[in-house]
Amino acid sequence: MSVSFFAHKQALLDAYNDVINDKTDTDWALFTYEGNKNELKVQGTGDEGLDELESEFNSGKIMYAFVRVKDPNTTMKKFLIIVWQGDGVPATRKGACANHVKDITRFFKGSHIVIYARNDDDVTPEEIMHQVQKSTSNFTYVAPKETEDIPTAVGSVYKRINPEQEIKSTRNDKFWTQIQKEEEQRKAEDKKRAMEKKREESLALKERERKSEEERNRLVKQREKEIAEKLRAQKLADDESERLTKEKSQWEKQEKEQEASLQEQRRVRRSQSIEHAQEAESMISQRSSNPRNIWAQREKDANAAPPPVRKYSSSGSRTSSISEQPEPKQEYNAPASNYQPEPAYEPEPAYQPEPAHQPEPAYQPEPTYQPEPSYQQPPYEPEPAAPEPTNESYYEQTEPQYQEENAYEAEPQYEPEAAQQSEPNYQQDDQYNAYSEATTQGVSARALYDYQADEEGELTFDPGDIINEIEQIDEGWWRGVLEKDGSYGLFPANYVETL
Repeated sequence: MSVSFFAHKQALLDAYNDVINDKTDTDWALFTYEGNKNELKVQGTGDEGLDELESEFNSGKIMYAFVRVKDPNTTMKKFLIIVWQGDGVPATRKGACANHVKDITRFFKGSHIVIYARNDDDVTPEEIMHQVQKSTSNFTYVAPKETEDIPTAVGSVYKRINPEQEIKSTRNDKFWTQIQKEEEQRKAEDKKRAMEKKREESLALKERERKSEEERNRLVKQREKEIAEKLRAQKLADDESERLTKEKSQWEKQEKEQEASLQEQRRVRRSQSIEHAQEAESMISQRSSNPRNIWAQREKDANAAPPPVRKYSSSGSRTSSISEQPEPKQEYNAPASNYQPEPAYEPEPAYQPEPAHQPEPAYQPEPTYQPEPSYQQPPYEPEPAAPEPTNESYYEQTEPQYQEENAYEAEPQYEPEAAQQSEPNYQQDDQYNAYSEATTQGVSARALYDYQADEEGELTFDPGDIINEIEQIDEGWWRGVLEKDGSYGLFPANYVETL
């Protein structure tokens, strides 16, 4: 792209005219580009010669200097153009500006030498004057000799005056005087027209600059308005993002607090579960034998013994083959299917056997089964009414059954040894079946704590699980069917509550 002189043309011409005019002290003018554009502008002027100009060059710019010096060989004025290409200027910029030198030399007319410089060593006064001397080394100026006119001798011969010749000479002088006046008038008119044209161009330039300034201000205001709108939109977006972030942080905080609360509840529930498990284990460990093993042996003996012969009356009631024997008085009444335990009783902290109530040693209903005194409980003392029935209150309802069994075993009603070995088993099975039927009809429970099976045949459940078809086989251990997977087995009674 070519160089442009239009934007600062008047300033460029003024600086140039000051250098070439002998009446001014200005002897150099420095020019450079306006920003990254190709518009040439005046960088500065000076009147202290090459020493002052040397310090004005910038290594990061491309600059042009128009200088007036005196040739030491001819003692005549020389006009130089110094093309400065700093070392810090990119190569692409140097290549683009290389074609501008011809236009610049054409604009600044009258230059004698063009000097190219790249660093500070190339623009020292000594180096520049050396270049000037090289250009005029073959020329030797010889001043012309003045010839003096030798006066001739004055003659004494009379010369007549010719009036016509004198008049003609006077006319010629007037003519040339008139011609000279007309020439001066023409020059004055030309100068006036040039000044008028220059003034018009200056006015047009100012008008264009004014319009350009207005357009530039309009674009700047429009740009500022767009930036303000973008900043406003960005601020709104940031506020919305900050609000969402704040809500998210509050939600996360609430979630963490809820999670911590749930963890604390689980920890407390787990602690309570462990305490209940330890309490149940302590209660079980105080017994002389495991009820699970007792019932397993009882079922084994019941399966091994022949089933008793039962007679049914016309009304559908069931009687055994030994019904002619008077039955002992039973203290246990089978509860109905909608039986609810009495909430007024509280369990004792530990089960203590009652040594006063023992079966007679002469009677042995089963060779492999010995009645455990730990199932015999002392009579309970009524406590103040509790706000809700406890799980242990169900244990109390099952104890009379075991006492009845012991009571049946303790009475020596049957003298034949064979009858003593077989009939009590039938009576016990009947009592057990009656007890199971009474305690499993519609009895369901919900798990209060989680329980992990320690042995085969036990249930594993979590809090809230439902257990159906419960058989209250012992005050501490029940059997039932877990609703969620249908598994069947034993579980601690104090871990559930009946529904």
